[in-house]
Amino acid sequence: DKITEVDRKRGTFQDMAAEGLITFEELRSKLAELGEAREVVEKELEALRSRRRWVEEIGAGPGRATEFLRRDGAGGA
Repeated sequence: DKITEVDRKRGTFQDMAAEGLITFEELRSKLAELGEAREVVEKELEALRSRRRWVEEIGAGPGRATEFLRRDGAGGA
């Protein structure tokens, strides 16, 4: 998943800095980018969880789920 990929890249960049393959300034920059990417993924995941809870609350009736998707822009927050 995307969070695992971000965490893997973070470790890789830290290893590269430890080996002297990138500077600590480059590491800081890469880690900041990855931190932002992780925040976006976490927000998307929470939005999906919220929609899932809503569907579960209405009993996942097909008509109600379709109504929700139409009203909510087919998943676009």
